[in-house]
Amino acid sequence: MGPVTKFSTIASSATALILCAHRWEAEPLLAAGEFRHLSESPVPFQLFHNRAGHLLLLTGQGPWNAAIGCAASLAHCSSEIVVANFGCAAALNRPIGETVILNRCSQFGSGKAIYPDRILKFTWPEASCATAERPLTRNDAGSSSKELFDMEAFGLLRAAEQFVPTAQMLVAKIVSDLLSDGIPKPVEVRAALADTYEPAAQLFYRMVEKMVTHLRDDPRRTQARQAHSWWQPLLEEVTGQVPFTLTQCRQLESRLKAFSLGSDETERQEKAKAVLELVRNSDSGNKKELKTLHSRLMEKLATPSLFSGGGL
Repeated sequence: MGPVTKFSTIASSATALILCAHRWEAEPLLAAGEFRHLSESPVPFQLFHNRAGHLLLLTGQGPWNAAIGCAASLAHCSSEIVVANFGCAAALNRPIGETVILNRCSQFGSGKAIYPDRILKFTWPEASCATAERPLTRNDAGSSSKELFDMEAFGLLRAAEQFVPTAQMLVAKIVSDLLSDGIPKPVEVRAALADTYEPAAQLFYRMVEKMVTHLRDDPRRTQARQAHSWWQPLLEEVTGQVPFTLTQCRQLESRLKAFSLGSDETERQEKAKAVLELVRNSDSGNKKELKTLHSRLMEKLATPSLFSGGGL
């Protein structure tokens, strides 16, 4: 198996993608998840994976690196994946070592923002964060009293939202410095967090595991996955035999999705047989015949109205 094929196999079944800027920030996560380095991959960043199906990517510093690394990885992954980020952030009026979950992440100076949804309750407080392209000082931050400042979160979330819903994003930060007049050196940051960073990172990894479990076991998502495994092959078989227009294909896809979510397995199997029989026994040599067949398929896949058959 070649390096690209191996990576694609691992990525396609991944259940979590964790992103960190620096190796030292990732060390407790690598240990907690027993990650191994993936030596060869098409992603131009250091990448790790573990037996639980989690990926960990070292993006380097800055929002553009974070965005590129996140998008390059998620392009090979399923949409059923948790995207997570843990690392350091600066603050004006928060204690060093405090950990928070981000409920708002903005681009510093522009006002553009992303709002990760909370589908699970965690003990850490929530906060907002602004992502800058360079380290900030107290003068840069102005009078923002409780906001945090980092260099990756907005970039990676902006990339992630092209692939997954915001409810599958989890970003947490630990306050590493208080935006002094000078920019702290990495060795000073690590010394300030010597007692707090590792346990916080380990707890964050358990939070990621909890989100993965929720995503896998959520009854609504399970139903959606089962429905998808029915309508997608059926749509491909129908459109492979009949040259419907793009608009007709999209309308048919919407109707198949609606029917699959409102029916059980037996009803789906019976409906699939009826649909394929209708396709086999119909003419589709010209536009009029295609339109007629499309209309008959839409009627056959119609679901009962919620408002038919009497009142409440």
